[in-house]
Amino acid sequence: MRHNRPNPTFHSRGLALIAVAIGSIASTLGAESPTPAVLQGRAGEQALLATQGSSPAMADLTSLRGQDVIALAVGRLQQYGGIGCRVRYRVEIFNQALVGSGNYYQGTPGSRHSRMELKLQAANKTCSHLQVCDGQTLWTYEQFPESRKLTRVNVEEVLAALAQSQQPASPLGMGIGGLPELLRRLDQSIEFAPPQQGKLGNWPVLRLEGRLKPETLVKLLPKQKEAIEAGEAPDLRKLPPQAPYQVVLYLGQADLFPYRLEFDRGPASKQEQPMLVMEFFEVQFNLAVDPERFTYKPSYRNIQDVTAKYIEQLR
Repeated sequence: MRHNRPNPTFHSRGLALIAVAIGSIASTLGAESPTPAVLQGRAGEQALLATQGSSPAMADLTSLRGQDVIALAVGRLQQYGGIGCRVRYRVEIFNQALVGSGNYYQGTPGSRHSRMELKLQAANKTCSHLQVCDGQTLWTYEQFPESRKLTRVNVEEVLAALAQSQQPASPLGMGIGGLPELLRRLDQSIEFAPPQQGKLGNWPVLRLEGRLKPETLVKLLPKQKEAIEAGEAPDLRKLPPQAPYQVVLYLGQADLFPYRLEFDRGPASKQEQPMLVMEFFEVQFNLAVDPERFTYKPSYRNIQDVTAKYIEQLR
């Protein structure tokens, strides 16, 4: 039997897809006119009050817009004193699959402390992605079989630049803001349908399915701008290889936590499985996370400062 041997491009593209999901490649899903999730109408206000009680599932969340439910989820995530959980993922690319795992940690509200560590193993080679934000600096370290890369972003400069901007505040990306900002970035770029009740295994969830907004498609497919704005179906085969078209989000009915995310190329895909699936499990809420987890001391000397690029991608 002949086996396809994973190559460096396979590994790097696989990690690129993961980076899209956690928001480190902000420009891939960044819309030109950010519109943060905002609850609309009395139904949204009543749902918010219900989620602040002991049983948010009592609210009729299925009657809300998808964007309203995501706003509720963001608000709930920002209330916890700390979060710790395990992560597993599967990447389908080049007719091959990468499977890996890792951990996610989130600090206290307002701290902007977060840590995401991911590893994958293929053909006796290990690749890793580590992103740590201590509130002042966002560090990202990626290690491939043949190379490695370390970047840093000055968080204060990013916040100052956004404060001076005339545009609405754009999501900061998961690196600086954790899971709440990941959901905000998805809300910025994806048009979600109203949620449907379902189960993830035996776990009651709300399933939200969405597709790229027209303005996001125009940014990713500028040559098809006129056709997209005229309401014509875009040629999705021209999308960048790491850009998804469809996203499915599974939120816990009881806690609105994002337990599973699926990213897919949509109708243009020839794969039976989504291009990327990420799952968060063994979740601990209000966890007293060791502050050392949000501290990074680089041992690799070749550090690239990408603050300016990060700011540009958020605009």
